[in-house]
Amino acid sequence: MKIFVGDLIKGVFEQKEINLSETIEDFEIAGDEIKLTSPVSLKGIIANENGILKLDGMLKLELELKCHRCLKELKTEFSLKINECFSNAESIHEDFYKFSGNDIDLTEMLTDVIITNMPMKVLCEEDCKGLCSYCGDNLNHKECNCKKEDYDPRLEKLRQLKNNF
Repeated sequence: MKIFVGDLIKGVFEQKEINLSETIEDFEIAGDEIKLTSPVSLKGIIANENGILKLDGMLKLELELKCHRCLKELKTEFSLKINECFSNAESIHEDFYKFSGNDIDLTEMLTDVIITNMPMKVLCEEDCKGLCSYCGDNLNHKECNCKKEDYDPRLEKLRQLKNNF
């Protein structure tokens, strides 16, 4: 997703409106694939403030995520506020995104915003029971018949001692 900022750099305009909608590629976070199920929509204003381009806007998107307990796929809509800075100077502040030429590629910034605003855990339901750790059945759909006794053979003597009391 690119925006033309040549007119801002040259001082023709102090600010301009942005209204973009574009599909960006799926990506991974720590081995988990993040699927975008709709185009990413960005509305806002980019302004030139003493050579620094500041973007203020709203990002809307829909992601397909998996429940952390039962792995059910679910679609989640996000509306995220964006306040980011861009610079084409040689040495820039570490919080700024660097660009060159008359265009800014927003893909890296958008990916960073999505990653930092994703919830740590996603649940299909607040009381999701998850998967059986023995057979893998989804416990939301049926109760399995697995023997759910944790047993460590190294502790057999203590178990016998406990059963004698």
